[in-house]
Amino acid sequence: MSLQNAFETNDWKDLNEVYGLRNIHERIRLHYGLPYGLSVESIFEQGTKIDILLPRYEDD
Repeated sequence: MSLQNAFETNDWKDLNEVYGLRNIHERIRLHYGLPYGLSVESIFEQGTKIDILLPRYEDD
């Protein structure tokens, strides 16, 4: 199972070693709701990019 799939489906059974990322993702979702949280894109031998999606608030 891929990390991105776990973020999308909330199925973490095969990814026991990513507690920190899971914790951050779940806390963002609990606080802001869907569709906010983390997303990950990884290309073998090139690198990994993790995006954090948070709502934007305007100052009044």
